[in-house]
Amino acid sequence: MRVFLAWGVFCINALHYTLFKLRLLPQPDFRNYPDHWEPWLGSFLRWRRGMVVLHGEHCPQSGPAVFAANHAKLDDPLFCWGAVDRATHGRVHMFFMMRDDFFVGWPWDYLPFSMNELTAISGCIQISRDSISLAQLKPLLNILESRETFVMFPGRTRSRSGLFIEYREGVEEPGGVSFFLLHGSRKAGIPVPAVPMARTYDPSHRRTYVSFGEPVYLPEKASREVQRDTDFAIVLAMSDCVVITALHAMCVVLYLRCLHGMEPVFSRDRLRDWTERVLDAVRNTYNAEPFDGAAVDIDTPLRWLARQGVLRLDGAEVAVDTGRVLAVPAELDTKYRRNNPVKYCVNQVLHLRAVADAAETALGIGAGGPVRTTA
Repeated sequence: MRVFLAWGVFCINALHYTLFKLRLLPQPDFRNYPDHWEPWLGSFLRWRRGMVVLHGEHCPQSGPAVFAANHAKLDDPLFCWGAVDRATHGRVHMFFMMRDDFFVGWPWDYLPFSMNELTAISGCIQISRDSISLAQLKPLLNILESRETFVMFPGRTRSRSGLFIEYREGVEEPGGVSFFLLHGSRKAGIPVPAVPMARTYDPSHRRTYVSFGEPVYLPEKASREVQRDTDFAIVLAMSDCVVITALHAMCVVLYLRCLHGMEPVFSRDRLRDWTERVLDAVRNTYNAEPFDGAAVDIDTPLRWLARQGVLRLDGAEVAVDTGRVLAVPAELDTKYRRNNPVKYCVNQVLHLRAVADAAETALGIGAGGPVRTTA
């Protein structure tokens, strides 16, 4: 019933926006209906079945706060909003920091409505990534002063290769969070925390994991050096929130075998054993499947990788296409995952050395070099 009611509210808001464009009604504010947006977006984006929220106890139940998240997919802001809504039982509804040139060019310029306008009335504060001014940042500080929250992406840009922070031109280091903690605390009159969070996407199950880390506070009257160290500490805390799924563990195993020139044909049972050993080794340190005590699903990610053409399933055997697994996509673009899904998944956990160490141990790769095997 809540979903049907939410769709009704969506239609009313769509009509309101249409009449606003016809100059018959004032501009709507979509944030006036938070209780209805959750079930509508949730049904549209499969939140109930397709999103798992971990460590929601770290999520503040009220503002002010700055949520610092990684940027892996285009719809990250919506999943961040949904995860916070679930973790706070609908008590916290966020604003979003967004660059003002995202919806520029084809096809956005040819739509009968403005996406920038729609996102603005949905709670997005738009800034210029190349020429940020204090005037652009003031609305975000005002949000904190009003004891509300917003989400920002310290990596400043969406990752195309799967890497947690993808450095490229204009992105020398992650940062910006400490600025809002320092000045937001002064305006709000109370300490403002940064809440690390990370989204991990498992395409084999079409499932999103959103995990929260413990809030990070900036010391009062922190120097610029302390602010910079805090920015890096926040990103480190974000990276520790990444979830290692069976797909990620399996891809690390496959990539290492190919990288070390090991036999490309082996049994499914051996692959299952290697994958489970990796997950078991890192579970006490990081978020690793399974979370409900059930058996690890190895078959679904294995079939997904077969559909991507990086391996072949032949009865009880697995035959890996070594060239495809080791191939480096010619272009660093949004097709990276399709061109090399194994490397894309490996990149998502590449910063967690414990995962690679666990895979090397499982495969018997020692310090003396690769161990070639016909397993």
